Parts: sequence; C-alpha cells; structure tokens
Amino acid sequence: MKAPLPAGKGLIMAGWIDFPNWMGSNVDTAWSLWHHGDPQDNSVTFGFQDEIVAGTMLEMAPGNYESPTGDDESVILQHANYYCEQDSCPVGDFIVCNGKTEVCGIRNGVRTGNMDYIGQPWPNLICLVD
Repeated sequence: MKAPLPAGKGLIMAGWIDFPNWMGSNVDTAWSLWHHGDPQDNSVTFGFQDEIVAGTMLEMAPGNYESPTGDDESVILQHANYYCEQDSCPVGDFIVCNGKTEVCGIRNGVRTGNMDYIGQPWPNLICLVD
C-alpha cells in the first residue's frame, strides 16, 4: 500500500479472504483489520499467514485512520476514512503480490490483473488469485 495521509493518520487495510469451495466452508476468514500502520507512514507492506491458493478471492478496504484509544480493531475501523469511492479508488496504490509477482493492483484508479470492485455505493476492492 502507498497512499497520501492527512497529518496524524496511519494506513489501514481491512478485508476478508474467501478461499475456493474445494477447501471447505469453514476456512474463509471473517472481516477484520489486516494491517494498521504508524502515523505518517504512507507506504507499508504486509503479508498473510494463511496460504493463498489459486481461486482465492481477497476483498479489501484500504483507508486511513486516527485512533484516539490505541490499537483496538473496532475503534480503528470506526474512525477510518476509506480511499474507495463510488466507482473507483482514485488515490493510492494497492498491490497484491505472490512473492515478487504482481497478481492484481490499482494505481491511482487504474486497475491491473484481476482487480475489480464489489458493492455499492461504497465499493471494496476484490482480487481473484489465479
């Protein structure tokens, strides 16, 4: 992730992982905060502990936050300002890689690979890993 930050805010990425049906219905993750960065750190890299296989769908909500009470996930998500707007994520770079290979991404509104939008009027990013 790389995006502009207002003073005193940090980057966040929330989302959930929808694994392929053949892996079973109990392996999908719940919606959660994947990463929250330090204030004024406008470029972060993070990974997953789960093995992401072909057919996995990642649904993502990138944003920024200023949490008045520390690192509590629910407080961070309540105080978030999300980058995605009705039909686009017009600012920031949000790239999904497998090792050093890009799977999908969006750079200031321009999508690559399998990156798309889901949901209205406030969409999230989705990436199908193939």
